[in-house]
Amino acid sequence: MYRKFWSGHFVFDRNIFALGILILWLLASINVCAETPTDEELLELEQQIEQQEQEQAEAKKRAEAKAKHQAEEEAKLKAEEEARRQAEEEARIHAEAEAQRKAGEEKQRLQLEQQQREKFDKVMAGADAAMSKNDFSLAVESYAHALEIFPDDVAALAGHARAQNFQEVCAALTGEWDWIFGSVAIVNANGTLQGVSIIPNHGTWECTDPSQRKFTLRWVVGGWVDNLILSNDSNIVDVTNNIGTKFQGHRKGSQKPAPAANPLFGH
Repeated sequence: MYRKFWSGHFVFDRNIFALGILILWLLASINVCAETPTDEELLELEQQIEQQEQEQAEAKKRAEAKAKHQAEEEAKLKAEEEARRQAEEEARIHAEAEAQRKAGEEKQRLQLEQQQREKFDKVMAGADAAMSKNDFSLAVESYAHALEIFPDDVAALAGHARAQNFQEVCAALTGEWDWIFGSVAIVNANGTLQGVSIIPNHGTWECTDPSQRKFTLRWVVGGWVDNLILSNDSNIVDVTNNIGTKFQGHRKGSQKPAPAANPLFGH
């Protein structure tokens, strides 16, 4: 029933060895039982565990709240950046559209101004041509038309004033005049003449140099040509005819000086 084992100089019995192991196990069990915690210790341990779990839960909440706040801040910053970018893009698009609109308006303005300038130059050329032909009525009308296009144009203003002055000077000759040898010269606004005397006469007249208040009368009967200068009050004309005869004409109804000497018969 027994088997002996040799180890060095010692001999062990198998049953004795098992008994020793059992004893050691019992001793260990007794030691464990002696160290079992009390209810107070277990309660304190549970409280510590609960407190630790609570602290961990609060720490987790704080971490989650912090992460949420950080995410919200990042989202807010992202949204603000996107809004800023979008606002800048809208501003850029608006600025480009405004620049294009202004460029279009400027182009249209320049085109219109060019058209107006061409029209103005054409009208001014017609007015100057009318002045050169002593057609002061047409010149006044043409310069007025030019001023409708460019109201402040210096050349048009000066031309219009000059044409009006010349027109007034030329118109001042119209009327009935006591003429040479007791005859009467009737100057009509349409450029025609009538001579009332023993031998009736007729003809045409023109305003040759209104700046000098000079006129020329051409009579059909006799072929007389009278060159005259109109006084500043438009009531007297100094006349020199084509044969060098000089005399004065006086507007009918105006106050006359003493009769001038008759070049053929004296007073």
